[in-house]
Amino acid sequence: MNLNINRNLFAQVNIDSGSLSMMTTVVHRFDRPGNYECAVTQRDVTSRRFAIMVAEGGPSAAMQSQAPQPFQPAQVSINLKDTAPDLYTLKAGGYAVFHVSAGSGYAVEVYRSEKGVQAKVFDSRELKDGDVLSALVIRPGTYSVTNTINNTKAELVVNYPELGKARRNLPPVNVECTAQGIGQGRIQIDPTQGLVFTCRVPSRIKIELARPEDRPSRLFKGRVLARREKAGRKIVRKYRLMPSGGTQP
Repeated sequence: MNLNINRNLFAQVNIDSGSLSMMTTVVHRFDRPGNYECAVTQRDVTSRRFAIMVAEGGPSAAMQSQAPQPFQPAQVSINLKDTAPDLYTLKAGGYAVFHVSAGSGYAVEVYRSEKGVQAKVFDSRELKDGDVLSALVIRPGTYSVTNTINNTKAELVVNYPELGKARRNLPPVNVECTAQGIGQGRIQIDPTQGLVFTCRVPSRIKIELARPEDRPSRLFKGRVLARREKAGRKIVRKYRLMPSGGTQP
């Protein structure tokens, strides 16, 4: 069986909520109806612009008009790498999920126009109260987790997968970023288990590998020992077949 594995997932070790990649997703809630202009940058170079129209939703809005109301989703998924579409629609109180399908270094800013003035309401480089960061950390080891805005810290341990003990479909671990700290100060997860950071204060979350745990698995060790044993048998057999070098009478 051939498995198509994206090697980039294993190459990306460190996480930065202000520099989005395939390993990170940020979520922002839009409470106020209106038109929002969004700008996407990759490594500080603007790569795309689009709009989000947030419409009044719920039963009260429908009662005010007898005309059929267009469907307004409660959530939209926006790939920052894409160049289209130019317009998304969302109902008030809904969520925009910003993600990246490939590459890294992405950020998004959102502005709301009001009385001819544009006000910034969201910036993925500085998450605010209610914003959410979802991160996937695969490589086993110990990581430092830092909110670079208020310098609070935590330790993250990604367990090494033991042969035959790997657990699947694990729920994500939820962590709150507050003025006092990041969660309880220590986080422990299994590889591929999601991390969800809910921000209660301005936050930019960086996860950096401090001590990798790159020991070979028991299966790999067994294969190495088997190859060594097989090679040893060949050497012994070859030695036995070699002439003794003595003179025959």
